[in-house]
Amino acid sequence: MAVIIDVATQEDNEGSASANLAIDQIENVWIRTLLTKCVTLPKYPHNEDLGIKASVPYEVGEPDIRFAQNVLLALLQSGSISSLNAAGALLRHRWLGQRRLSSFFYDRLELLDNDTQVLWRDRLNPLPEGNNG
Repeated sequence: MAVIIDVATQEDNEGSASANLAIDQIENVWIRTLLTKCVTLPKYPHNEDLGIKASVPYEVGEPDIRFAQNVLLALLQSGSISSLNAAGALLRHRWLGQRRLSSFFYDRLELLDNDTQVLWRDRLNPLPEGNNG
């Protein structure tokens, strides 16, 4: 997926690194739409076993965040200024899966050396661990 991100952002005017963009401030329409899909709950839950949609509205609770996790990793792997701006926006966005996505990020971050951890925290400006409602 990182290669797709690279292709989608290759024409972007990189500009400067901005550690505080919101999802709706991402200039690249394709990336902004991708991030919006990550944080938008479906109207109805999908029953993967039966391959059908349920007929009742989605219950409030923790959503499946695997798509958001994959997108976050792809944005980080791409490493362009625009993809890192998008990764930071995704990490800071308040939504029902934010706590788990933030935990996923911090779990991965712990696997890196101290200097890299500091660089990623400074660059992405995620919400502090445990402060993501």
